[in-house]
Amino acid sequence: STAPEVVCRLEPDSQSAHRAMAFPSQPKQAAGLSGGAPFLSSSDSGKHRLCLFPPRSVAVNKARLKRLGITHILNAAHGTGVYTGPEFYTGLEIQYLGVEVDDFPEVDISQHFRKAAEFIDEALLTYRGKVLVSSEMGISRSAVLVVAYLMIFHDMAILEALMTVRQKRAVYPNDGFLKQLRELNEKLMEEREEDSGQEGGTDEEEDGGDG
Repeated sequence: STAPEVVCRLEPDSQSAHRAMAFPSQPKQAAGLSGGAPFLSSSDSGKHRLCLFPPRSVAVNKARLKRLGITHILNAAHGTGVYTGPEFYTGLEIQYLGVEVDDFPEVDISQHFRKAAEFIDEALLTYRGKVLVSSEMGISRSAVLVVAYLMIFHDMAILEALMTVRQKRAVYPNDGFLKQLRELNEKLMEEREEDSGQEGGTDEEEDGGDG
């Protein structure tokens, strides 16, 4: 499918350098993952924002989160560097998902791919929200979860997804996490090949019906 356009929406300030990825409005097709960017229009010039920040500088700054209009937070360092949680954001109307995983090559982050991707997708599609994805350094765990999201919900191959993120932020996932992304890539390719085969078989059956 067509890769969503990536544009810089938030400029760095003196306190923390950060970038945001904005995807143009484009409806999700009925075929599910084979469609385009699954976003509806929003008040921000038809853009939805997926924000990649460095560590706690923004994730723990309640005033800044409110000013930015953040509605959802995916903390890829929950309990392992960024010590927040749902109760931390009480009163801000922010939905929170914490992923407790250390940034070591031997750690299994893949078990969180689907849940994190669904959280991002629902935030952008259903709530038309602004999602902040954070981790301790903002270059490995958070980046890997965003890459997995792009692969799962945008039909991107691993290289395309990594380049999409790296266009706006320098990220350096550890080797173990990259290996798990490659495994996800292979799994998604197999699933889509199977889906294509099943659709082809259905078409042949319909063509072979009574004349």
